[in-house]
Amino acid sequence: MIGTALTNEAKVAAAFPIVCVDVGNNRLKFGLYEWEDLCRLGPCASEWSIPDDPEALRSLDDWLARQPAVGSWWIATVNRPASTELVDWLRSHRPGDRLVYLTASDLPLVVNLPRPDMVGIDRLVDALAAKCLRQGTVPALIVDVGSAITVDYLAPEGTFEGGAILPGLTLAARALYDYTDMLPLLDPSSWGTIPPPLGKNTVAAMEAGLFWGAVGAVRELVNQVLPADVSEAEVFFTGGGSRLLMQAFASPGSRKPQPDYSPSGPREEQPNSSQMGVASSLPDFSVWEEVLREGPRRINLRYIPHLTLLGIALGAAHVLATEIAKGIDVCQSP
Repeated sequence: MIGTALTNEAKVAAAFPIVCVDVGNNRLKFGLYEWEDLCRLGPCASEWSIPDDPEALRSLDDWLARQPAVGSWWIATVNRPASTELVDWLRSHRPGDRLVYLTASDLPLVVNLPRPDMVGIDRLVDALAAKCLRQGTVPALIVDVGSAITVDYLAPEGTFEGGAILPGLTLAARALYDYTDMLPLLDPSSWGTIPPPLGKNTVAAMEAGLFWGAVGAVRELVNQVLPADVSEAEVFFTGGGSRLLMQAFASPGSRKPQPDYSPSGPREEQPNSSQMGVASSLPDFSVWEEVLREGPRRINLRYIPHLTLLGIALGAAHVLATEIAKGIDVCQSP
């Protein structure tokens, strides 16, 4: 199933499809999850991404017109102004739909921290998805590359143990521009290839420092966080800037990108960005795995671009199952 036992599964399935919304600091990502997609822990049936701009919300009408009927929206936000604008728009344009803000207490995830409610919900839904995707009970780290880069640890027993937060590539580039006199403003989101580590001019040197500094930070955090006696672990990469970072993180001997295989078989490749209306470019494969060996330790690297949306859908399913157990009718209206 979906990595955790659900009671009243048939009734939960009847509440699908749902729209999952990942409200980040710069973009809003929408995913329509069918029940079958969730059961195989795969990418959602359809994705849409827009900038954090109230005018861009108008494009939701066009996207929704191409989707099956939905009645509920499940929102994970780290950007309160943007999510408020979204909710205002939905209440105006889709007054009959259910709107739910996911919180830490909604998730079937033990958070071993003093204040789980103060942890970014994006980090927690990522961890929930990784908990369901990992092989058995191997420990996992989740690297989410966005406005900030987060590196979080999931213990073998499946508990969220915290992690580290550092500036993302674009944020670091902006800091170099804002706090120096002569350094130019770079746009790391436009990088299509890995920058060489030795820059031959100012721009190239900045690219090298920004990119390889992030790679080094992530690599060192992985090494520091994993207990010394761990012989195998998984590292999940997700977020807009994670594809190049994972490629650089992997050793030269790692195998080339391969489609990921789930217990139910190979996952189909997802449409590219031009087909989905997504502004940021995505690779022409949905997921891939590589194996990194460091001494006796085996680290499985997994690129899962839909990790956050999957975690939101898993959280939604858990909430729905809990409500059904209390006698609440959550089925979609015909």
